Amino acid sequence: MPIDVVIDAYPSFGTAPLTVTFTVTWVGGTPPYTVRVDFKDGWSESIGPLNAYSYTTTHTYETPGTYYPEATVTDSAGESKTDVFDPGINVSAPTVRLKVTASSGGDVYVQGYGWVRSGETKTFEVEAGSKVTFEAHPLSGYEFDYWYIYPPGYREYGEIIYKYIEYDVEYTAYFKEVPVYHNVSIRVASGKGTICADSACTDKGDWRTTQVLDLSLIHI
Repeated sequence: MPIDVVIDAYPSFGTAPLTVTFTVTWVGGTPPYTVRVDFKDGWSESIGPLNAYSYTTTHTYETPGTYYPEATVTDSAGESKTDVFDPGINVSAPTVRLKVTASSGGDVYVQGYGWVRSGETKTFEVEAGSKVTFEAHPLSGYEFDYWYIYPPGYREYGEIIYKYIEYDVEYTAYFKEVPVYHNVSIRVASGKGTICADSACTDKGDWRTTQVLDLSLIHI
């Protein structure tokens, strides 16, 4: 009777590192048998001679991807048969949490994940090791100040930054108000005296134009 071989695997999907149990069963042929399992990730194993009709082993997949392992059983007469686990082993990358906060005064755009509006905090599930772009967008009357990244806890500058996300991490964008100055022209038309706007003063009959941050700083 010709050899008939079946390879089964459990679980067939999960995140890396994924440990899979393989069971190889066969009938027919002439014992003893040699069994070779090729895991298709650069690793394989062989065992024999066996007088049994089944073999169980485990293997851990470290790298994300889809693999189609196969088992080959060879009998004492040299006849062999190979079976492929055709559903495949689907190994995905682990995910980490990316927490993004936009402080008051601006929005943050996380490419591929969306907007975080001023005053909001959002958490995204990110594939570990993936590259993420962060863009700070100040609102009117504000300008970008810095990013604070925790852990480990440090500042970065530049409205657009690119980072590889390897672990759970939080990015906070800080913004600051832009000072608004008023152009003020001042003149003492008659009499005696001096008018001052902030630190700039003018005497009688003179004109002076200056910028004032706070109009309350104008005094006689």
